[in-house]
Amino acid sequence: MRKTIWSLFLILLFSCGCATVPLKENKSIQIAENAYSNYKSAAELIVPVDRANYYTFMEVLNIGWRKEDKNLEKLLSDNEPVFKEFKKGLEKEKCSLPIVKSPEECREILYCLDRFRELTRLLTLKIQFQVYKKDYNKAIQDCLDIIRFGQHLEKGGNSFSKRIGMAIQNNGYKNLRDVVFQTKRLNYSRLLENIQSFKNNIKTREHFGEILKRELSDIKFNVSPLLLSEIDWGGVKESYQASGYTQEEVIKSIKVCYLDAIGYIDLSYNGGLTAWKLPQIPQNPIRQILMPILRNMYIECGRLDTERDATFIIVGLEYYYNKNNKYPEKLSSLVPKYLPSLLNDPFTGESFVYQRMGKGWRMYSIGSDLKNDFGQKHSYLSEDGTGDIIFYKE
Repeated sequence: MRKTIWSLFLILLFSCGCATVPLKENKSIQIAENAYSNYKSAAELIVPVDRANYYTFMEVLNIGWRKEDKNLEKLLSDNEPVFKEFKKGLEKEKCSLPIVKSPEECREILYCLDRFRELTRLLTLKIQFQVYKKDYNKAIQDCLDIIRFGQHLEKGGNSFSKRIGMAIQNNGYKNLRDVVFQTKRLNYSRLLENIQSFKNNIKTREHFGEILKRELSDIKFNVSPLLLSEIDWGGVKESYQASGYTQEEVIKSIKVCYLDAIGYIDLSYNGGLTAWKLPQIPQNPIRQILMPILRNMYIECGRLDTERDATFIIVGLEYYYNKNNKYPEKLSSLVPKYLPSLLNDPFTGESFVYQRMGKGWRMYSIGSDLKNDFGQKHSYLSEDGTGDIIFYKE
């Protein structure tokens, strides 16, 4: 009797334990269902507030794709006039932003850039929808439009627009890779020509140097250089007050930082980053704040070059796969039939590291810390942003 009771108890306990898993899953799906049915605007759907909301956001999209619901199509069709205006702006090259003359202009530019970011998120959603519908040609075109849009911003009138432009281009290249991985019916030769033309159109470090030269001649103490956040600029002012610097001395110190940075930009990335690390004597509080920020922008230039050059190689790898039904054992096999030449890792000036992994591959740049982590530490996932920049196909 006692054994029978214990057996029934264990069966009941096991049954309850098993039931909790689908209940948790159902609760998660219900939250996403509610979010999906209750969103009121494009911004509410496409701009997750924090990382916890990001997962709900992704589940919302998955629900939309699974249901083939018309809400997401309506969201995109409602914004079609925005996309058309966006393309008109690209054609007329109206994307540049002015040099800032006052704090009010700075706020206005920040507002414009925030809207640009929102627009590119919406375009990313559109690309995901096109891939879901297997409309790859339109998806590719929108990827190229995002990259072109980022380039126009990067050519803009100030360093902040350049910074946002680089981030938007990165977004475009990542979307482009996602599309390339999912289709075999691409005009690879044409796509490679497009990426090569983007490379020729924007020489990232040169544009960074041009903007620094432009801002160098227009530094005013009452307007934060757009490289700095309000907190950083507050730090500069506090440091100058604590150290007894005059406003003229602060402006002179900022100009010296700009001039040094312009000199480093002419070096290769590994040379420039090494030069930036050299200790400065005597210590200057203004320099201590500003130089790391300038160095971070230089690193962003290198990351953009890495994203673009890696995408060029990845398109070549997919081109090879679709002709041979396998990936090459080494990158040199891509030249000259699939790629005109091999682009090197911008941070070393040498070949990207490439390894076959099962049926796929892994490729990486050593990144801004100039240290080979053998593809084990990904800079985009690390807290300090150091590590390798990794690309892979499983």
